[in-house]
Amino acid sequence: IGGTLPSLPNVRKILYVIRIGYFPKANAWLAAIGMTFFFLSDFTVGINFSMKPCQARLISNYLTWIFYTPGLVLPALSGWDLKKIWSRQGN
Repeated sequence: IGGTLPSLPNVRKILYVIRIGYFPKANAWLAAIGMTFFFLSDFTVGINFSMKPCQARLISNYLTWIFYTPGLVLPALSGWDLKKIWSRQGN
């Protein structure tokens, strides 16, 4: 579970970014949700390593990947100009 501690301040920082309006709202929310998923991914890795082989460990292993994928994709998408992308959808 020690791996989750470094990512917890990142979740707090990105929630602060939403509040101060440094990024557009949609981008800030994508980053916040993505960092939360990344935190949950780290948490499930810690749970996985702290358990003996059993069914719960297998479930935590699957949850790690379920949380890890959006934990990488959503912060990456938050760097895109979403207004430009959404305006092209209407054409």
